[in-house]
Amino acid sequence: MRIMECVRVIRNTINNAAIDEEAVREAISIYNLGHRDMIDNLLHSLARRNKFKLLTVDKELIKFIDRQGLPREVMVTPSEL
Repeated sequence: MRIMECVRVIRNTINNAAIDEEAVREAISIYNLGHRDMIDNLLHSLARRNKFKLLTVDKELIKFIDRQGLPREVMVTPSEL
C-alpha cells in the first residue's frame, strides 16, 4: 500500500518526529481533500503535531493548504527564513 511506503520512507529519514496514528489520519484527511502527494501530507501533519516547521518550495502545496484553511503556520519558504 502506498501510504505504508510513505510512512516507511519518512520513518527512515526523520529521527525526531514520531509517526503516530493521528498523524497518519491527518495525512489521509489531506489526501481526501484532494492533495495526492502523501509524503507532503505526512510531512505537514508531522510538522503540525510535533510543532516543527516544514521548509518547502512547493507552491502548489502552499496554495492547497491555504485554500483548504489548513494550518499554514507550520510551513515556511526559504524567503521567509
